[in-house]
Amino acid sequence: VHTVHSGTVGEFDEMSMYYIESYNLSHDWYYQNRKTVNSYFDGKILTDITDYEYGNSDHNMLTKETRSDLTGVQSFKEYKYPQDFPHTGNLYEEMVNRFMVSNLIEYTEFDKNENIISGSKAEYYNYDENNSDFILLQSVYAFNDDSDEFENKVSFYHNDQGRIIQKTKQQDIPVSYIWGYNYAYPVAVIEGVAYSSFMESLTAEIQNI
Repeated sequence: VHTVHSGTVGEFDEMSMYYIESYNLSHDWYYQNRKTVNSYFDGKILTDITDYEYGNSDHNMLTKETRSDLTGVQSFKEYKYPQDFPHTGNLYEEMVNRFMVSNLIEYTEFDKNENIISGSKAEYYNYDENNSDFILLQSVYAFNDDSDEFENKVSFYHNDQGRIIQKTKQQDIPVSYIWGYNYAYPVAVIEGVAYSSFMESLTAEIQNI
């Protein structure tokens, strides 16, 4: 943008004339679509191929990874992000609005017969208490081969600053975190005790450190 200002030398007056020039900003997207690994064993060549797919133009992130050899597909993995789910009027929409588009929500691995081998799911929630407003990770689920279901493996609890104050694994003792220096740094980790059982009295003392 070129500007011409009126007025005498040494004076700054309002803009009296301006010219606008337009130009294009372009960029290229480079991505990996295949990886081939050749292994040499006992005079033979073993080829392992991994193909990568980016199936959603809303985020252009990896959505499928397929591993195959010369005999065909052996397994594949699928990845899902907030924009891969219906995201109108729900938490996923809010995540997109806050640019949390790269948060992995679901990961699933299948064998060549499309049976689930492994996987995980992440569950988020909106923490909006005491004038705080965060979208935080609440639980992580993992696929159980025996039950063929996704089961809760770990849950997280947070404070008004968005810090983790307790982590509880499935059928395990809780792990509590104490934050000091105005909640900037963790100062202690306590295993086997729930955060709610001691923190009301202790937090005030620690924040004075």
